[in-house]
Amino acid sequence: MPERPITGDPIAALDLVTDYAEIGCHRQAIELGSAIRNTYRQKTYSVSAEIFSVFLPEEVLSEYVLESYERAFLSFVLASSYLKLGDKDAASVELRRANSEGKALLYNYGEDPVNILMSAALWDNLQQPDSARPFWQKLSGILREDNPVRELANERIRAIDRGGTTVQTHWRIVGLGRFPSLDWQLTSDTKRDSYFTMKPLGDLPKDCRSPTGAVLGTGSWLEKLAHRYSSDYHPLLHLKTWVRMPIGAVYGLGIFSAGLGVVFAGCAVDGSMKGNADLCKASIDAGTKLISHAGEAASFPLRPDLRHWRRLPSAVMITTASDLTAEACWLEQPQAISLLSHTFAN
Repeated sequence: MPERPITGDPIAALDLVTDYAEIGCHRQAIELGSAIRNTYRQKTYSVSAEIFSVFLPEEVLSEYVLESYERAFLSFVLASSYLKLGDKDAASVELRRANSEGKALLYNYGEDPVNILMSAALWDNLQQPDSARPFWQKLSGILREDNPVRELANERIRAIDRGGTTVQTHWRIVGLGRFPSLDWQLTSDTKRDSYFTMKPLGDLPKDCRSPTGAVLGTGSWLEKLAHRYSSDYHPLLHLKTWVRMPIGAVYGLGIFSAGLGVVFAGCAVDGSMKGNADLCKASIDAGTKLISHAGEAASFPLRPDLRHWRRLPSAVMITTASDLTAEACWLEQPQAISLLSHTFAN
């Protein structure tokens, strides 16, 4: 299938892939998703761009590069779309690619439990238990011992090892809610390997295990975004953030000095003209307002790159229940988490 070139906003293009998949335009999702992956999979370095970028927020001059969880999830969406079109061979190829994308030593790397869970479930649906087992094994190893979804992974491993009718499990894989928007703030914690903390503007669903399925929140994706600036993950990006600290201080000091200049200049002129202090009062108001923006100017170059695929689920549910809304794990969520219109595999 020919791939059209990707131009403009990569995040908007990623969101369009989600829209295509949700409304059943699977061929369009495959075409656009494949083109996005080829365009934004790797980072191209430019010495001049890297130098000038320290004077501005990271996202202004730096090209967008897909995070490893985005590459893996994109491959999973394409695999699901191929399956909806009846092409099991192409779906298998994409599932294998989803596995390799998380381990590829590119600019962004690292596997996550959400994509591993979806891959394991979809390999089950393709009736390939030998291919599903390594993913259930990997999921069991990557989750904490107190995570309820780990119990499901261990059950599937035992069932596959025993063989018999319990091996043939058909999952319905559904996205829940929407991945929350993100906010950040500077931190004074010297033990952190970054100058900021990141937090979601909303709650993520809690992990859950039921007799018919499980829910796994996408908090691991948030952790990956927060890890972007760590020295062991992106040494160059980590170094650039600390270079931006004094630059931000210069920006803030410049705005603060400009505000003081407006106050003194206005009052000095007013005094020399022996006016009625209106000019001095106006200068004080204007200067004070300018000074109030000094903090914003100081933090301007420090703003981290928060770009990410927005139309992602806040959790993934797998279930064997015939009625999705009857799945106990979905009903047990502390707040209403909507079912997305797109079921990744049914």
